[in-house]
Amino acid sequence: MGGGPFLRYYLLCGLGGAASSLVLGWGLGRLNPVVGASAAVYGVLLAFAWAAPDQTDLCVSPPAPIAAKWLVTFLVAVSLVLALLPTSDGVAHLAHLGGFATGFLF
Repeated sequence: MGGGPFLRYYLLCGLGGAASSLVLGWGLGRLNPVVGASAAVYGVLLAFAWAAPDQTDLCVSPPAPIAAKWLVTFLVAVSLVLALLPTSDGVAHLAHLGGFATGFLF
């Protein structure tokens, strides 16, 4: 991808995640502070799973090798479930999903 395009993609995913967290959180009546880079990281996770879906030598150590496409799918599913539940964990799960969606639209 290269440094410049990656930086643009990363920042776009971060901004898209923050915007979706603000808009959707306001609509659902659950505004969580958006601090950090997790939305952008979810966009990068998507890009990695898209570029190397069957990559299994990841920096996680589950009992068995797991392909990147399934690991990322699991992480997004967990964020989706936690975003739908009325939790008070202080994590902006909608930002994670927004960063992922922005990366997908990119």
